Parts: sequence; structure tokens; C-alpha cells
Amino acid sequence: MSPSNWLPLSKTLDSEKIHVYCLPHAGSGASCFVDWLTETDDSIQFIPIELPGRESRFNEKPYIEMGRLIEDLSHHLSTYMRPNSIFFGHSLGGYIAFELALRFSNQNVHLIVSGSCAPERKREKKISHLPDKEFLSEIRAYGGMPKELFGNRELIEILIQVLRSDLTLFENYHPKLDSKINGNLAAIGGMFDKLAPFEALSLWQNHTDLLFEQYVVEGGHFFHKEKPSVVKKLIETFALKAKNSHNLGGGSIV
Repeated sequence: MSPSNWLPLSKTLDSEKIHVYCLPHAGSGASCFVDWLTETDDSIQFIPIELPGRESRFNEKPYIEMGRLIEDLSHHLSTYMRPNSIFFGHSLGGYIAFELALRFSNQNVHLIVSGSCAPERKREKKISHLPDKEFLSEIRAYGGMPKELFGNRELIEILIQVLRSDLTLFENYHPKLDSKINGNLAAIGGMFDKLAPFEALSLWQNHTDLLFEQYVVEGGHFFHKEKPSVVKKLIETFALKAKNSHNLGGGSIV
């Protein structure tokens, strides 16, 4: 199958493999998952999703309303959906992944959220409206400003544009607190992540009646960038368990 512009890094999708659709954190794009496309378990295919307004889709209008995004994205993904597909997302991407798992609840799909508080603990602080200086100060406090951008005003202005849109999307999103996916669910968190602490991750178990696992990885909010191979391995392990096992449980600290 030939992928759409939502899946720019996936030349073809192998219908025999478990598909892991990857949703990036705010301000990022499909390229943040490029290292996961090599040396992957033979039965798994990582599929980074590119949202409008960044990277290869920079000239497209970004989404600021979750319902519209899920409507359009699920329409494009419906062609490729297979049983035991996984939706993975980090931070903002975790909520997009959650809504996709709800949308495809009749397709036997599973969910992995990373660095995302459960809906009932979603952070409500609003910063997207702040002037540039204050806005950047907040982003730096989260640890979300790559050091290589310091002093490069042109790149910072581009990043601000993308982040404002993504954080507007986040701030406008009001999940249904009693929503449950019809699949297995795993939550991955950073040991020192103050934005998505352990207890806020554990509440994801309320959003499935099936099986739940929780993992903690050494690092802060962007642990998936600090320990990419560890997170990738956890995803692969859970994907295979979700497909083959009827008795998941436990979790671990890595």
C-alpha cells in the first residue's frame, strides 16, 4: 500500500506486520521518529505521522481543534488500519493517539501513551496566547527548546509558530473523562518528569477495561529523546504482548 502525505517517511506499509503509528510531541514532526525506522523487530513497522503546519507540510494550515484533526486523520488512516495496530504518542501526541484509538475501537487496536497525563489529570495551564518572550520562557522551563536553536532567531520564529498552534490544539482539547478504548493500553513516563508524574500516568488504567501496563524510563519530560532505544524496545515488547497475550500486567522501571 502507498501511504499518504500524512505518512511521509513510510514508502509502503506491510500488511503482514504490526503497525505502530507514532504521533509527535508539540512543536515536532514525523522526523523525531526517524531513528526508529531501522533495526526494528521483523514483525513490527513504525509509521511516523506528519501533522500539517510543520516539516514536509509546513505550508499547510495546522489544526487547532482536536475533533477536526481526528476526523480528517482517521479518514486517511482507515485505508491502512489492521487488527492489533498500535497508536503511540508522546505528550500532546498521546492525546491524539488516545482519540484515534477511541475512533477505531471496533478495529482491535491498542494504545501506548508517553509523557501524557491521564485525561482526568490533563494540565489546564494556558500559555499559547503569551507574548514571544514569556512564551519561550515557558517552553524552556519544560525543557522543550533544542539548544541548537539558541541565538537563531529565524528558526526560533518557526518553532514558535508551530508550538503556538499545537498548544492551542492542546488547550482547546477537553477529553471525555469516562472514555475507554477497546484495546490494551500502556503508559510510559519519565522518572523525573514533572509535567506527567507517575501517579498521573497510572490513571490511564481507568481508560480500558482490558489490560494495562505502566513503565518508567530514566529521564525528564522528553525521555523519549534522551533514551530513544529504550522507549522503542518497550513499544516493541508491548506491541507483541498486546497481539499474543491475554494476560498483560505489571510494568517495570527501565
